[in-house]
Amino acid sequence: MTNAAQTPTPFPRGVFEASMNLLEKQLWLFKKAPEFTALLAECPSDQHRQMIIDLLARTTYVSAVQYFDIIDQMREHVETVWKLTPAETLFVSSNNKHHIDSSKEVLNQLKSSAWKNSAWNRQQFHVAFSSAINAAKDGYTLVITDDFVGSGGSMLKALDWFVRESNKKNISIDLRVLTAGGCQEGISNIRSNGYTVECMLTIKKGLSDYLSGQSLSDALSQMTDLENALAKISINSFCNYRLGWGQQEAIYVRQGGNTPNNVFPIFWWRRLKHGKVRGSIMHRT
Repeated sequence: MTNAAQTPTPFPRGVFEASMNLLEKQLWLFKKAPEFTALLAECPSDQHRQMIIDLLARTTYVSAVQYFDIIDQMREHVETVWKLTPAETLFVSSNNKHHIDSSKEVLNQLKSSAWKNSAWNRQQFHVAFSSAINAAKDGYTLVITDDFVGSGGSMLKALDWFVRESNKKNISIDLRVLTAGGCQEGISNIRSNGYTVECMLTIKKGLSDYLSGQSLSDALSQMTDLENALAKISINSFCNYRLGWGQQEAIYVRQGGNTPNNVFPIFWWRRLKHGKVRGSIMHRT
């Protein structure tokens, strides 16, 4: 592996030293050194570069081993804190679409976790809303699982769906949310609607929760400069992705995982204006 300290840099000494300090803290970035260097090169000023370095320093990185532990913590919370029983509990992934996504990945890993009660089996885990509500009976607890909750909007829509359908069946069910990670604002939004939520990793806004006043205004302006260089190639208006979907300003990445769209797009967007492909620090499919 090339020693980053021996790699020639076109940046001023201050930026170079800040970058080296960052790499010492965020070891996962070593494998993304070319993409990291290219991102700094995209920045029009050293102030923009420092803002990027600061954001990456605040980023929560979850390794594969750490993620395995998080799944086990989710399982343990169900059994020892919520004290739910297999006879009256169902799980369902938050995404009701047919394609594979991270919420279904979490559901499968949770199903395969080392449950203390051997009565837990695949019959309690559902990938479709319809099968979950059909299996639900009066007095059941239905846990909606996810990999990452952003603004909470999609989760609230899922919860609303189950409320409507349970009313149609004339049954009462206890709806809960269990997620590996999530934005602080989104988790609060769900709780404020009266639902029980357990989030193993809560992520603050990368700029707004760390800066204030003129410093925050400057950083937001700098991020706008960088986002303006990204290609508007999505079927959704790019403005929806500014500062991350729902303006969540998320700074989170998981080894082997799909980066949530709530993360600043500057870290995962694959094209610049005029169609130029860029290497991204984080991966999103």
